[in-house]
Amino acid sequence: MNILQVGYHDINVKTAIDYIKSNYFLLPAIQRNYVWDSTRIADLYDSLYKNYPIGLILLLKLSGKEDKNLMSFYEFNKSKKNNNSLFGTSEYSLDIDDEKYCVLDGQQRLTALYRGLYYEDYYRKRTYNLYFNATADENYENSFFEFKCWEKLLEKDKLELWIKVSEIYEISYGDTTAIEALIDKSLSAINYDWLYTQKRNGTKKEKTAQWAQKQIATYKELADLIQKNKENLIKNINKLINVLRNKNCIGYQLIDYTNLSVEEKSMRILSIFTRLNQGGVKLSPSSLLYSQIAAYSKNYNIDNIRGLFDEYIKELNAPSPNICFSLENYMRLLWLIFGGSSFKAFFVSKDIKKCSEDDLRKAKDCLIQARQVFIEANFSFYGNLPYNMFLPIAYYFYHCGKLSSTDKLTACYEIAKYYEAVLSSGYFSVHSDSVLYNLKTAFEKNQDKLGLFQNKVFDFRILQSQVNSTTTSKGKKLEINNETVEKILNLDYREDKSEILKILYLLNKDWMKIKRTVDDIDHIHPKKYSDPQTFKSANVPESLYHVFVEKHNLLPNLQLLSAQENRTEKQGLPLKIWMKKYNQNYTSYAAANIIVDNKEIAKLNWDYFDFENFEIFFNNRRDALKNYMYEIFGITP
Repeated sequence: MNILQVGYHDINVKTAIDYIKSNYFLLPAIQRNYVWDSTRIADLYDSLYKNYPIGLILLLKLSGKEDKNLMSFYEFNKSKKNNNSLFGTSEYSLDIDDEKYCVLDGQQRLTALYRGLYYEDYYRKRTYNLYFNATADENYENSFFEFKCWEKLLEKDKLELWIKVSEIYEISYGDTTAIEALIDKSLSAINYDWLYTQKRNGTKKEKTAQWAQKQIATYKELADLIQKNKENLIKNINKLINVLRNKNCIGYQLIDYTNLSVEEKSMRILSIFTRLNQGGVKLSPSSLLYSQIAAYSKNYNIDNIRGLFDEYIKELNAPSPNICFSLENYMRLLWLIFGGSSFKAFFVSKDIKKCSEDDLRKAKDCLIQARQVFIEANFSFYGNLPYNMFLPIAYYFYHCGKLSSTDKLTACYEIAKYYEAVLSSGYFSVHSDSVLYNLKTAFEKNQDKLGLFQNKVFDFRILQSQVNSTTTSKGKKLEINNETVEKILNLDYREDKSEILKILYLLNKDWMKIKRTVDDIDHIHPKKYSDPQTFKSANVPESLYHVFVEKHNLLPNLQLLSAQENRTEKQGLPLKIWMKKYNQNYTSYAAANIIVDNKEIAKLNWDYFDFENFEIFFNNRRDALKNYMYEIFGITP
């Protein structure tokens, strides 16, 4: 084979076909599947015949010695079977002395050229091939289509001779004898076809037989026309042979990055490929990785893998119409598990080859676990939720394996802290890939030192410390700050019920025991006192009324209470009366519900829970909740 030259040059169709046959043209695994139908194949050949431009083919020079480990390459699919796979059945291994050419742009056109000659389209048990209308008007520029993917050699009631392009391709330019023989062969095939039709239909109704006779007359008329205009037919066929075998009508640009490192070359390929696809259907990095996984998968069909991904995304989003996990999230999880420092480098590397079908399923199951912890901790899904925040948790589950019931509860409590910190701080509002990599690095650094995966430990404070220690002074910290704590303490029952429920679970010291699906938000000092008449009956100073109305719906006067307790026992009873009636130990109650700081519990007595002490109760509990949040979220006062 002739070696192509760097820069802008032209080749003919035969050279392009030979390069495909001999595997000189190779496809990078990041390419998408073949999407052209038979009509577009006919269009391409028609454009070549009419000397219309078909666009430039972009190639990258490959050297076996330097590019053997650049990325995975595939030969073109040369099967005659009806499928949309762009790739051949196996990965192509570059030899040390190979000089090949990676097709960065133009793979659809090159595949269409090849299929126009060698591909048979099967539809409803019929075989369709690409045909050329040899009886086209001599002024071919004014005629619309001279090529069709067709089952028969003769269109009904039309005086046109259609000849297989693959048979024309085998003839040398100027070989009149071979061209005439092909014309005669095509006429003979038509004659056989229509005589068979007459024989088949002659025994049926008279109308059908008459129709068959009409077609035979049409054939005879066509045969006479061809005989009279054979010179023009030969001219048309010769022109097509010249286009296919001799004329340099395919432009290419060959680029050479020989002096670049493998990583630099990979990144340039990626950049070129994504930019080339901006004009059509935009390709995101996850879309390229999606194609690459399909290409690398040797144990299952590409189409099945794509279908499998679709099923996984549906499963991730199944619990609620508000959940919107995307393919992009799933692909980034695979990067965290199998890749290196850069997502962009990951999908042009061979790291994804480490991923088996079982790994794909396990990654999906771990992402479902991360989602489930979010739901069980009473976090809610909303429009602008940063879904990448689930990926480090799925990464943790992937490596820690199956957890015992106790370990799972402990881990879920720590993960809930992580979710709250991420959402409150807007941690993922910065560049997600760098944030994800920082979290992954923190897990890996803790693995040896603390046995993060071996002992299945998840400690939010340790994770937070590790991440923030590597963050620059200008970078985003994984933290809840004083301002956020103040906002939490001022959450209002009338407007923020779901947020309050989530926080109360997170602040509950009996996390391991509570059932997070059957609890109510209860006003500790009953909201019935906001009614003026009820307030008067309490025999407390009138000045307290405005204080209570202003503060009774805020977080420091709210607690979790089982639905049964709230609706059958408490039912608006004053706090002190409810506690005495149902044998509530005020010391245990204060400790479990963070009524005061631990050091103050010993100073409590029953009078502290009287309604007339509401303002003191409220302020002390506010301070206690604030200090507890400082403790669990690592906040410096």
